[in-house]
Amino acid sequence: MKRITVPIDLIRKYAISGPRYTSYPTAVELKPSFGIEQWLAALCHEWNRSPERWEEAQRPISLYFHIPFCQTLCFFCACNKIVTHNTAVVPPYLVALKREIRFYADTLDTTVPVCQLHWGGGSPNYLSPKQMEELFGSITEAFPNLRPDADVSIELDPRTTSKEQLRTLRRLGFNRMSMGVQDFDPQVQRAINRVQPYAMTKELVDECRSLGFESVSIDLVYGLPDQTQAGFSDTLQKVAEINPDRIALYGYAHVTWLTEAQKALEKRHLPTPEERLALLSEAVAFFSGQGYRYIGMDHFARPGDSLAQALDSGALNRNFMGYTTHRGARLLALGASSISMLPGAMAQNTKDVEAYQRVVQEHGCAVDRGLLRSHEDQVRGEVIENLLCLGHVSFAEIERRYDLVFAEAFATELARVEPFLADSLVEKDQQGIRLTMLGRFFMRNVAMIFDQYLPQHRGDAKPMFSQAV
Repeated sequence: MKRITVPIDLIRKYAISGPRYTSYPTAVELKPSFGIEQWLAALCHEWNRSPERWEEAQRPISLYFHIPFCQTLCFFCACNKIVTHNTAVVPPYLVALKREIRFYADTLDTTVPVCQLHWGGGSPNYLSPKQMEELFGSITEAFPNLRPDADVSIELDPRTTSKEQLRTLRRLGFNRMSMGVQDFDPQVQRAINRVQPYAMTKELVDECRSLGFESVSIDLVYGLPDQTQAGFSDTLQKVAEINPDRIALYGYAHVTWLTEAQKALEKRHLPTPEERLALLSEAVAFFSGQGYRYIGMDHFARPGDSLAQALDSGALNRNFMGYTTHRGARLLALGASSISMLPGAMAQNTKDVEAYQRVVQEHGCAVDRGLLRSHEDQVRGEVIENLLCLGHVSFAEIERRYDLVFAEAFATELARVEPFLADSLVEKDQQGIRLTMLGRFFMRNVAMIFDQYLPQHRGDAKPMFSQAV
């Protein structure tokens, strides 16, 4: 695939803030009036095995566990984390996490199949091998029906991951690894306070290969301070030499209202929207030339990888873990700040670790905000997900699933598509809407057309979202 040159006038036109749509509604819509009591009512309704809900109750689940601890602060990172070298913080957190696991096991029918199990952070490899084993044992005891083909994955920091940890994870059944790199340029690494030599990363990937992990993914970020075309090109070449199965290429989200550490980066050159899209365009062309499939807005995968297969089969899904292969699965998330998502509800645990531990000890779970997803939310959520995952929306499919007439239900939105048609970002006919290759660089902007909550945030004194371009 040739590198696409994005016209500057389009960059300037669409360089606005907007959601990444890892959920719909987005997390900013979660309300504190929706707490533990409301969440449990929605959750039990979801798991109800009454005859009319039997099929829904048997839908597989994805499990996410948040480990918030890191040894060093990466200035670019906006994740919920605690930076400390004091490993004494781990045991009380694991006590609370195991208590939350047991709470759900006692409340729900946990014999339903588990299609995905993921540990995120923070840095989950902050746990010792023994702690990893104990936590995994608690999970599989509570949720015993882990499918043989389940994705069992973890996020790792190559700077602090030991071979003993890798051997432990592989023995437990982990089959996918995601490793943060961001950029191999030493100047960029110093700017973001994440010095990570190429050799260190490659050695860890090679070890994963030798241990038999099915898939290794590398995370990159474009739009970081001091990033240059030449330096980023060198990073792309080094990643190709490592030859991961998947690559996640995220746009840097400069959200200083969420994380104070990012203010340190404002002293350096942050790439402009034009420079950001040039970096993204180069990466798309480069990895496509290396044989990777371009998945959605920010992922690449080898053609034989399950992510590419899910794209072809229509099973690709987008949630708080990014792109996954399990469309339709319910997401149950545990740990501080984690967000669960069901067809009919969303809920987030308290972000503060000490508060999380205290509330879990008292109530069993620590939900402190959420919402019920209305029928309208579910329809719009699927339209947005189809755009971001499949690159198109089939009018007939939405009409079949939700018993509506698309042209009537979305008359206003279809009118708002016209400028995108004029800019050659989408194509529209009687069958549906499809993103062009150029339009894929602006897919967040196109998805925003169908977001009924977004207008109420225009003019907010406090920013809500990162830059879409």
